[in-house]
Amino acid sequence: MKQKAGVITLIEIKSLLGSVQKKITVTSGQLEYEFGHLLGKLKDRDPRRYARLKEVSEISAHPIFNETAGNIEDWEIINPTK
Repeated sequence: MKQKAGVITLIEIKSLLGSVQKKITVTSGQLEYEFGHLLGKLKDRDPRRYARLKEVSEISAHPIFNETAGNIEDWEIINPTK
């Protein structure tokens, strides 16, 4: 199949980007807050998954994140727990 002029394929994009990956910095406090927020939602929506995840003692961030020590971000709107 002939490619239209001005159209770039996903393979070409990946080639142009190469191995350049900019990581997103996130604080350990923000990760913990987000995990707690998730647990709060799962408690009502998916009790079985909640039961499994509430036992997690260590959270690992996805490789796209660069975790640093710190508190919950200042921009976070903190909702009181139920």
